Amino acid sequence: GYTKQLKEQQEKIKKLVKANDILKKDNKAMKNIVDQIKLKLTIEIKHLISFEDSQIKKGLVRLLDSTLG
Repeated sequence: GYTKQLKEQQEKIKKLVKANDILKKDNKAMKNIVDQIKLKLTIEIKHLISFEDSQIKKGLVRLLDSTLG
């Protein structure tokens, strides 16, 4: 009856909350990884931009614009 349906709904909610918590943690971890990649890319690209070759500079600027925003 009603009590059984209510318990089933409560169990579903618990599972969804648990799944949501896991996803939040995963998203935070992925964001941290992306931030690390962006930082490393920025450092390397700034180093490469210091070279004299203007074609390298133009290509790296385009790369930065497209990947790092």
